Amino acid sequence: MELTKDEANILLYLETCMVDHRGFIQPKRMNNTDWTIMERWKKEKLIDFGRRAYEDITRYPISVGGARTHWVQFTEKAWTLAHRYRQERAETHIATLKEVSE
Repeated sequence: MELTKDEANILLYLETCMVDHRGFIQPKRMNNTDWTIMERWKKEKLIDFGRRAYEDITRYPISVGGARTHWVQFTEKAWTLAHRYRQERAETHIATLKEVSE
């Protein structure tokens, strides 16, 4: 599965939320295109997401950048895609560093 730039960006943002923030998302960091992609992926059963209950949101302190009012969960396929795109992004950055240091 090949992703567009927008799709790859939202996938990697969601992967960061999964790893660093218990799967909680800050909608403030997203745009309409992101939500449209996520809705499509939910229908395709690549991810699942929804809004957190108010009691759950207020249980944790508000993060820098605003409340994390939504949650996301990945399927195994989403994890595989995220790994591939994260690795490709890292290799691109490393190649750039090598060029600068030579």
